[in-house]
Amino acid sequence: THTMTAIERLAAQDLFAGLSGRPGAFALDFVELRAGKCFDLLAPGSPELRLREVGAGGLYAAEGAMKTFPETAEDLCAAMRAAHARRATCVTEANAVSSRSHAICTLRHLESGGCITLADCAGTERRKDSAHHSRERQQEGAEINASLHALKECVRFLAAGQQVPPHAYRASTLTKLLAGAFSRAGSSLMAVICTVSPSASDTEHTLSTLRTGAALRGPGQEREERHVLKSVSQPREPTPKQWTPDQVRSWMNGLENGL
Repeated sequence: THTMTAIERLAAQDLFAGLSGRPGAFALDFVELRAGKCFDLLAPGSPELRLREVGAGGLYAAEGAMKTFPETAEDLCAAMRAAHARRATCVTEANAVSSRSHAICTLRHLESGGCITLADCAGTERRKDSAHHSRERQQEGAEINASLHALKECVRFLAAGQQVPPHAYRASTLTKLLAGAFSRAGSSLMAVICTVSPSASDTEHTLSTLRTGAALRGPGQEREERHVLKSVSQPREPTPKQWTPDQVRSWMNGLENGL
C-alpha cells in the first residue's frame, strides 16, 4: 500500500506534466473490493456498487461509480488521498495497518481513451496470522485469499500463452475488474511489484509470490537455483552462551572502544 500511494502521486505528477496546461483531461474513479463486494471510495459513505458485464468476453465495470475530473496534479493527489482514507484497514498479527481489501484506481484520458489502472492487492493471509481474529476478520481473510487464487488462475493461463477464458474472470470481483487489463494484452503494458519478506518463516509465501510475478512476464522458462549454505552434519560454531572463559577474554580483548 505504501508503494502504491507513492506510485499514484508520481503518476499524477507525470501525467499532468505532459498536458501542456490542459486541465480536466482525465477522469478518475477509485473503488474498493471487500468481502466479494465493490464499494466507491470517492463517494461519501463508500456506497456499494453493482458490477455490470460490459459486452462479451467477461469484461465488467462498476456501475454508477463516482468520477472526478481533476484540474491539477494536486487535485488528483488530494482525491486519491481521500479515497485511501475510506479504505478498510485493521491491526493483524502480521501488520499494524493491514489492508482488508483490494483497491483499484482507474485514470482515463478523455481525448484518447487511454487508461491507466493501478491495483493495490491485499496480501495473502496465513492461518497462523489469523488464528486470533474475529469471525468477521477470518471471513475477510478467506475472501482475500480466494480472490488472489482467482487472480493466480488467470495468470496461469497467460503464462501458458493461452487466452484467459471468461469463466476465470468471473471467479472473483478482483478478476472481473482486472479482466480488461488482461484482455488487452496485445495493446497494453503491465508492471508488477511483488512484496516479499526476508523472514525464513515466510519462505513458502515469498516463493509463491515470486512465482506468480514471474509468470506475469508471459510464456517462458522458470528456473530455480538452490544452494546448500551449510550441511547440518557439519559441526557448528559454539554460541556465546557456550564459550569458555578463555574465549570470552579473547573476544573482549579484540574489542575497540567497547564495540
